[in-house]
Parts: sequence; C-alpha cells; structure tokens
Amino acid sequence: MPSPEFTNSIVAGLEYWRERTRDMNDQVIAQIDGRRQNLFRAVHFGLELETAWPVVAEVALQTVPLVNRRMYRAEWIPVLEGLLARCPAEDRSLKFDLLIQLGRMQRLERQLEQATRTHQAAEALARELGDEAALARAYYNLGRGYYDRHQYEEAERYCQAALDILDDLENADQSLIAWSLNTIGLAFGAQGDLDKAKYYLARNVAIMLTLDDPTGLVRALIDQSHNLLLYDELDEAIACLLEAEDLLAPTDNELDKTMLGINLGSIYFRQGEWLLAEEAFRQSYSPYLRQSGNLHYQAYLATYLGNVLLKQERFVEAEAYMRQGVTLWRQMNDDLSLANAVGSLGEVLVAQGDAAAAIPLFDEALVLLKRFQEHSRAKGLQELFEDERKKAKEGLNE
Repeated sequence: MPSPEFTNSIVAGLEYWRERTRDMNDQVIAQIDGRRQNLFRAVHFGLELETAWPVVAEVALQTVPLVNRRMYRAEWIPVLEGLLARCPAEDRSLKFDLLIQLGRMQRLERQLEQATRTHQAAEALARELGDEAALARAYYNLGRGYYDRHQYEEAERYCQAALDILDDLENADQSLIAWSLNTIGLAFGAQGDLDKAKYYLARNVAIMLTLDDPTGLVRALIDQSHNLLLYDELDEAIACLLEAEDLLAPTDNELDKTMLGINLGSIYFRQGEWLLAEEAFRQSYSPYLRQSGNLHYQAYLATYLGNVLLKQERFVEAEAYMRQGVTLWRQMNDDLSLANAVGSLGEVLVAQGDAAAAIPLFDEALVLLKRFQEHSRAKGLQELFEDERKKAKEGLNE
C-alpha cells in the first residue's frame, strides 16, 4: 500500500497537470511534449489510486490532443482502457467520453474492428442517457470507422444519421457537422460519384472557414484537393494544398504536414513530374514519421516512393521501398492498400525481367481486390493488374 506522502505527491502532480493541460493549443503542446514522461508517469500512478480517479480521468482526456498530434496513441490506448475498467457505474457521461476517445485512437491505429465495437458501446450508452448530441457523436465516429473499413454505404448512412440529429439541435456542434459532411464526401468520392463528393466536401470547407480551427480547415482543404485530383482538376487541387501549407507553416504540426506532402506528391505524380513527386514524398517520409508509431503513413509513403522510382526506372530502389510497403501493409487491416502495394511490387519485378516471381503477386492482388467491388480505385487497379499479369504470362511463354 503506498504511503500517504507518496499518494499526496501523485495527487498534487495530477492537479498540476490538470491545470497545465486545460488549454492544449500548439504552444502548450510543444512545451508539454518535452516533459511528457513526467505527465505520463503521473497518469499511470494515478490509475492505481482510487482517490485520484476524477483528476486522472480529466487529465487523461485533456492530454488527448498531445497524444494524437505526436502519435503516442499506442501508449495511451491502455490508459483509456484502464480508466474505462475503473469508471464508476454512475458516471456514464464520463464513460461515454472515454469510449469516444478510445475508439478514435483505435481507429487511427488501424484497430478498425475494435474501434467499431467501442463506438457501438458509445452509441448504446448515448441511447441510455437519452442524449441526442452524444448519439450524433457516436454515429459520426461509427461512420468514419466504416469509411476506413471501405464500407462506404454504412459510412454514409451513419454520418447522415448524425447530420439528421444535428439539424434538429439548437447550438449544434458545427465542427461535428463539418466532419460528417467530410466523411460523406469522401465516401462518395471512393465510389466514383465525384459530383456528390465535390458538393459535400465544399460544404465541409465552407463550415471550417467559419470556425477557429486551423487544423480542421487544413484537413478539409487536403481532402478537397484529393477529390479534385480524382477530377483531374490539378491546378485547383494544388491551390488547396498551397493554402493549407500557408496555414501549417507557422506550426510544428508534423502529422498534417505529412498528409499535405502525400497529397502534393500524388498530384505531381499524376502530372508526370517524377522528380517533384519524389521530393514531396521524401520530405514527408521524415525522421519524425519514421520514428513515430504511425505505420499507416509509413506504408503509404514507402509505396508511393516505390511507384515514383519505378517510373524513373530506378528499379533496385523501387523494389526496396515496395517490399517495405508490402511488409507494413500486411501488419494493418487495409487489404485494398495491400493489394495496390503487392501488385505494384509485381510491376517492379516484371520491369527487372522476373515475370515468374511477379505472377503470384498479381494473383494475390486480384484476389484481394475482389472484396472491394464498390470502390472505384479497386476497379482501376483490377484492370491494371489483370493487364500486367497477362503481359507477364506472355513474356514467360515467348
């Protein structure tokens, strides 16, 4: 049993961090990050103290912006799980907040099925509470999770349900409205309905422009640029990214700078500007990202770099990056992206004259793609890899 002196010191430390994390703006996040081990220790010790419960829960939730910005989610998921296990039965509103944040971190860590279950629990709790605003939050988070699982009709249905509730609420959360519109737009874009995607994403940007949320606006512009890229409206897409770049320049928000670089590189790739695309991808594949736990962006960038190096006929480098991408995608729950990486590796091997090794990769990619018939990108990849497989077979038979 800890001594009263030790207990008092932990509670005092938590009280300090409760005040310190109350307003987590960019400057505070940067200052706290250097001392995060002290903060994390206080929370971990506080989890074991029954008397510290209300303070440790508040500190843990207030620390979420730092955890997400710096990608410490793998460390924080067990903290939120521990808090949920200890949450008093009567404190249902706090339990709801913990479920929402836990599910969001699980989703961002690509624990997609766990995230869905967590947000379903949040939905059930919101219904028990009779809290329509909470139910809208649960619906949005479920919708976003289904989008990440490539279940686009479900994503649209849940986010529209969130919007239906928010339309009837006084003083509805405008940010939640914007993110629901965003997810619906992305879902339509993924299914090839670019006009509807453009409509919803434009509404998202319009709302974000009215809010004091630079990060939200940056992400809205990045998503809008992605949809414009699908339209081949490349100049407009670049304009969105340059506006986002101006907003990001004075910040140390490395996560969103990575997202921006990926999208900018994709536009240069579409334009056939291989060197510019490579430069954008390499800048995004920064030491910060490589040292982080964000395997998702690491996998994207390894695959993108492999493809742009293939276009430049730098086959040995391309193969190394593509194999790294395949290895990373196999660790995550995203078979569509895995199919792209596996098939692209097959293209690299064909370019090096190894058609025999490439054919099983094309076969694997095509099997994976059969699960995503509603996805416009999957249809394009299926046609590409079927054509590449046919050429590889012909090359073997010559």
